[in-house]
Amino acid sequence: IPGVRGTVYVASEGINAQFAVPVGDQLRSLLQTFGKEGCLPFDAFEQNPPNMGDVVDSNVSTFDRLIVRTRDFILRDGIPLE
Repeated sequence: IPGVRGTVYVASEGINAQFAVPVGDQLRSLLQTFGKEGCLPFDAFEQNPPNMGDVVDSNVSTFDRLIVRTRDFILRDGIPLE
């Protein structure tokens, strides 16, 4: 999706993502891609609807690029695994 920038962490417990997306067609495309009929085997927004946050001026740089990383854990809370 052109113009998408942000950070995505993927682990066995789930996905944590922060995106900056241009308003308009790119935003609609992102919501469709991760929604019920999208590329994932589940609806990413079914239990947690997207937090749309603030609309900022398109000239303001929020993220430099899109980064996707895998992690052993998304949350590092120090609680031992069972």
